[in-house]
Amino acid sequence: MTYELDKSQYDGSVFVWSDPCLEDTDGDGLDDLLDNNPIDSTVHEFLIYESEKNDIDLKTCGELNRPEDFQYADKSKGDLEDMSWINWADFLLKNENDYETSWKLLVWLLSSGDMVEVSLDMVNHFMVGTGEDYHNNTLTKEVENHINTHKYVDAVIEIFENLIKSNNGKIFPIKYNRGSRNDCFMVNEMKDKEVYEPIYNDYFSGLGICVDSLYGNKIEVTSFKFDGKNYEYTLHFTMYDIYGLGSDDLTDNAAKFLPQFGFLDGFRSWYILQHYNKYQGNYQPYISYMEFDKTFEGTI
Repeated sequence: MTYELDKSQYDGSVFVWSDPCLEDTDGDGLDDLLDNNPIDSTVHEFLIYESEKNDIDLKTCGELNRPEDFQYADKSKGDLEDMSWINWADFLLKNENDYETSWKLLVWLLSSGDMVEVSLDMVNHFMVGTGEDYHNNTLTKEVENHINTHKYVDAVIEIFENLIKSNNGKIFPIKYNRGSRNDCFMVNEMKDKEVYEPIYNDYFSGLGICVDSLYGNKIEVTSFKFDGKNYEYTLHFTMYDIYGLGSDDLTDNAAKFLPQFGFLDGFRSWYILQHYNKYQGNYQPYISYMEFDKTFEGTI
């Protein structure tokens, strides 16, 4: 018997979610206990891992609770002058165009190849001041192909495949539940095996200035097939970062023998554009997203 159910089906005031007589109501090959939407065959995915603080939290926490690198127009001239590295000379005969030029020179110097265009584009997106999410195919490819991303993905795959093989193809234990995060399979396995999200601190490729370290990431299974012996699956990785500066970014440095980043005029210019209340939020930080799929197959 074929079931054709969709979200519009209701039994009085009761929402029809799945057929309790079937393991796979919509026939998409994914068990209802895993399927994010068991009555819609076009939705074939479920979450297996997510950072404790995620992007939804970040976007809904309110301005007062935002991390400093996601805040803007929050400091007076006096507040800025009291900071390390920033002083009265940073405001002498300077305007927004001067700050933008200085900042763009910085990202140009710290980028190479196709990432030069990306780094300048990210500054332009910041200067538009909408705070809208940012996506760039070149940036995504650079992140996807980075050696630290490969190490992260390989470690996740090893954990996932060990579960498949030890559990005879049953992957129910791996579904993520935020309400019981500390009991989730991937959270515990990644902690035990010291699998940490990748860092991109190579300072002259462009990734260091554009991303550096991530704010968070999540991993979803978007396809899983198992015939009793052979399996094939696709994992969708979503990585994201805040493109903005906090005061610690000015006092940080690339190495102990080098000066702090606040020594560079471009970093001070970026911070002033973002945080000076004179500009009334005309220049806003935003979240950049890098998403990619990885498909694997094997035999038990």
